[in-house]
Amino acid sequence: MLANRTRKSHAHLAPRMDREGIGAWRLYDRDIPEVRAIVDVYAGTPADDPAAPAQVHIVLSEHARQQTEGTPYLDVLADALAGALALPRAHVHTRARRTRPREGDRYTQLGARALRLHVPEDGARYVVNLSDYVDTGLFADMRPLRARIRARRGRMSANRPVST
Repeated sequence: MLANRTRKSHAHLAPRMDREGIGAWRLYDRDIPEVRAIVDVYAGTPADDPAAPAQVHIVLSEHARQQTEGTPYLDVLADALAGALALPRAHVHTRARRTRPREGDRYTQLGARALRLHVPEDGARYVVNLSDYVDTGLFADMRPLRARIRARRGRMSANRPVST
């Protein structure tokens, strides 16, 4: 189900995002009741080699639940996404979000690979970390807010004193 839905959504949304120069966007957001996951697309150039060709990476997130704990649920979904979108499996990154942990930290460092991507958006370029944390550092669903801030930044800061 997820592979079919994301394949269709990607075919519909990707050309528009490419045309508008948007490199981070939400592909799937818990639309199917049986598949409670979020899928974000990050397209850009590797931060350590900006001259390299653009790459597409997927971040697949699920809020940790008892029903999937101890199962290969996210791995099965990641394999389906990689196949549906013709991506290398290494370009699909999985995350289990802990919203209310009974013990331990909610946000812990996942690794230290430092797989970073420069992602374009409306003339700006953001750096996302695809490997080391639960969050990438750029929330795809906050794109309208970033656009609003960019549009108003001149008016918002005009004639304001700078604090030190």
